[in-house]
Amino acid sequence: MSNDTVLVVARYKEDLAWLEKVPDGIDVIVYNKGPDTPTVPRAEIVPLPNIGREADTYCQHIIRNYTRLHKRTIFSQGDPFTHSPDFLKALEARPTWSDFQPLTTRYLEDPPIPPASVLDLHGQSGPGYTERISCFTLDSIYFNDTEVISFNYAAIFCVDSRIISQHARSIYKNIVAKLGSNHWVEASICERMWMLLFDANSALKIPER
Repeated sequence: MSNDTVLVVARYKEDLAWLEKVPDGIDVIVYNKGPDTPTVPRAEIVPLPNIGREADTYCQHIIRNYTRLHKRTIFSQGDPFTHSPDFLKALEARPTWSDFQPLTTRYLEDPPIPPASVLDLHGQSGPGYTERISCFTLDSIYFNDTEVISFNYAAIFCVDSRIISQHARSIYKNIVAKLGSNHWVEASICERMWMLLFDANSALKIPER
């Protein structure tokens, strides 16, 4: 693997044929927790126990590669299209990405979260917005509450290695340990935590124990 960007895929039973359409310049690693081993010619396949959902997968990748991380790591579930219909197109826009780049536009299509009317509004030229929170930036439009924690839908994002390395490897090991009970709620908490954990401008300091 020789590119500066890697796509890390947390797979259970998803069809990974879409990986053949990933743009050039991106290495691909599939962490497989499913009962079968997928065949993906361009990807490295790494088996993992089926524990902790994608949160465990992401942290396992960081722990194993902490001293040799790619410059940028894209983390994705096995099927990104439920939450990011234009995921492959988004990968083409890498030069414009921030150090932490959310890559989803919705949580669900049915029922629509965010509502289609809100998404449509962002594609129009208009005098203002009808919602209080921007569905693209997740920022408040009317006020700045420093107690609000930002998050992106569904744990699909890209992060710079410098941001990952601002926390000790032991932090990621601790997260894996917390995921050990394999209760779905733990991974759901992590899903809402990544943007906070990887905020380069945050004063967040996590104790190593």
